[in-house]
Amino acid sequence: MEQSTAFELWLAGCSLLFGAAGMLLFDLFRIWRLAFPAGRVSTDLQDLLYWVLLTLGCLAFLLFVNRGQPRAFILICALLGALLYRVTAGRVVMFAGGGAAHILQAIQKKVANFFQKAIVKLQKICNNIMNETDGGDEHEES
Repeated sequence: MEQSTAFELWLAGCSLLFGAAGMLLFDLFRIWRLAFPAGRVSTDLQDLLYWVLLTLGCLAFLLFVNRGQPRAFILICALLGALLYRVTAGRVVMFAGGGAAHILQAIQKKVANFFQKAIVKLQKICNNIMNETDGGDEHEES
């Protein structure tokens, strides 16, 4: 099956974009980790999820965009796209993402603080209701 040069150039451009998209996805996971630090197991699960998504995306790219024909230049262009993203837009995304991570952390702390205060208040209300109910039974028995 003969491919036209225009199709191969289009395919190279799509491969560059695919590589950049893969690195953008990686940066989104990095921003999430900055915003919500977690343990080793959570990090490992995030890594597994990243690689599964990237693998499925690569498979879909090869099957649908490249008509099921793997080619070495696709991989090279995808790696080049990832590298270009990393040294250009990736820096901007991580700079902005770092700020967004700090904002998300602050929001998360405020929400957690709100719910902690609400739970303590509800606990006091429940304790007061229980004390009134228990106290009322003692007066009736006397």
